[in-house]
Amino acid sequence: MAAACTLLLMHENFACAADSNTTVFVEVSATKIRPQPKYWSPGTADLVYGAPLTVLARENDWLKVRTAAGAEGFVNSSAVTERKVALAAGSDSVRIKADESDVVLAGKGFNEQIESSYRASRKDLNFAGVDAVQNFTVSDSTLAHFIAAGKLRNP
Repeated sequence: MAAACTLLLMHENFACAADSNTTVFVEVSATKIRPQPKYWSPGTADLVYGAPLTVLARENDWLKVRTAAGAEGFVNSSAVTERKVALAAGSDSVRIKADESDVVLAGKGFNEQIESSYRASRKDLNFAGVDAVQNFTVSDSTLAHFIAAGKLRNP
């Protein structure tokens, strides 16, 4: 089993989350649980950064998981980590479970300070457009219609 874990770490940068009842944590700002292990499968439950998930099984790059509320489905392994990344705030006894580098990685390399510096040095770029794209969402029904109309299929 240790050799299999080492191979998984080397090949996929993901440590043996295929073991039943392993806990993983969402490391992207938001994603969804899907009924099938496909990106185009409609979401059945929303997941947020830091949410703990129990791994039930692994299917290629997808994990079958269960949330604390009992929702089950699939999430891509690229959206989770075995390290606890949840941030807590709002009380004197708060402990931050992630350091700044974890938060920066979750934001794909940007934090507020870096973004402010970049905005100041690149006034020619359309940051309002970037913000609009980041805030743009598409409903599952609209996405399903787009997939059907375009005769797209999951690889």
